[in-house]
Amino acid sequence: MALMHGLDHRKLVYFDPSAVVEEGSDRSSESAPSMWSFDDQLRRSTFGKRPSSVMEPQNEKALFQPVPIVDEEQGGEYIHVQLSEDANCVRLKRSDVVDVEAEATRGVEDISMLDNFCEQAMLHTLRVRYGRNEIYTSVGPIVISINPFKNIEGLYSDEQMALYRSDSPAPPHIFSIAQRAFASLLREDISQSIIISGDSGSGKTEAAKKILAFLVNASSKQVTSPRGDSGDRRILMDRLLNANVLLEAFGCAKTINNDNSSRFGKFIEIQYDHMGTICGAKMINYLLERTRIVTLLGPQERNYHVFYELFYQNDRKLLRSLYLDNKSPGDFACLGDEDSGRADEDRVRVEDVSLARIRSSLSLLDISSETQSQMLQILAVVLHASNVFFSPAPNDGSEVSGPSLQSLQCVTSLLAVDQNEFLLALTVKTSTVRSETFKKPLDPPKAKARLEAVARY
Repeated sequence: MALMHGLDHRKLVYFDPSAVVEEGSDRSSESAPSMWSFDDQLRRSTFGKRPSSVMEPQNEKALFQPVPIVDEEQGGEYIHVQLSEDANCVRLKRSDVVDVEAEATRGVEDISMLDNFCEQAMLHTLRVRYGRNEIYTSVGPIVISINPFKNIEGLYSDEQMALYRSDSPAPPHIFSIAQRAFASLLREDISQSIIISGDSGSGKTEAAKKILAFLVNASSKQVTSPRGDSGDRRILMDRLLNANVLLEAFGCAKTINNDNSSRFGKFIEIQYDHMGTICGAKMINYLLERTRIVTLLGPQERNYHVFYELFYQNDRKLLRSLYLDNKSPGDFACLGDEDSGRADEDRVRVEDVSLARIRSSLSLLDISSETQSQMLQILAVVLHASNVFFSPAPNDGSEVSGPSLQSLQCVTSLLAVDQNEFLLALTVKTSTVRSETFKKPLDPPKAKARLEAVARY
């Protein structure tokens, strides 16, 4: 096999595992280590950990990272590249890899401005910017966001909002999307839409909150009204922001991929007057994952945040009224084991949905104290209902006994219904055909399914 030596080692290509023809070559270059000064720290980051061999799973971390050409063979049909200074060379088919242009190595703000706009260049640009804590990147009018899984100081400050409200040039940001929509609304007098899409854990919920906060901030600059209703409009904007607290408390849960995963779809409509001030709003949520209410979906999954917040407050009188005193999340079947329900790290992500904050948001939305109490009672009903289990009755059908009977008593007391009639409705199916009524005892699984239907709806 004839090899060509003396190549320009500054020539870079994007590494593509699918183009590998042969691995394990002992061929290396004396000058290759100097090439790894380029973005070497980034190669050791989360996006680009240095692999030991090309076929191992961790090599996927090196996908499309720039690597130097060490050698060529057969007239350039095949090339040898080196993933790191202490790794063996890898043989690739030259036609299957893409050259790296200089602009792509700098982490440009708008990927669409690259001469060679391709998947490889896009992913590496995102990698470079992510390594610099620049989590937003433009692709024309679209902004790509990568969840940093940490707080970046000043990223959403009032100063940042003011920057994007001005006409000054600014780097890609989610605020730029919000400002563009707001400005187009005022300029063109046409309704605008912002679509937030991504996988679980990508940051959709936080993005929606930040956009909403920006739009409220932008509208507040116009809030002085000749009609003298500025105070009412400020209250409206506060309500709009606080409604998110309720959606997060009642609709978000910890999953295996995400500590604060929205388990529903959400459409927010904000209405403006001709001056650009918010005059109304509407939130529509749909496709709530009701199964999660009564069924624990996995060892690392949790139910909705609001259930756990019942236990993370000091109102003992409230807990006694809900029959939750001396109880913990681990005591209820729908909340999982005690560790997953009470671990300190589980609270870090959901501090904004404390029970006190939830009740404050409800009050701001003019939900009366009586209605709030009824809502908490319903939550307690769901918890106690999850601990009601049925067993076969001596004759036929189902019955409740032992610890389950005490939980059933809590359910019927909170619902203010007769226990015997409630149990009969769960364990006996009643059908009426013409003027004749038929009653059929239900087995334990069907009785449990009926109780879970009550809890879900």
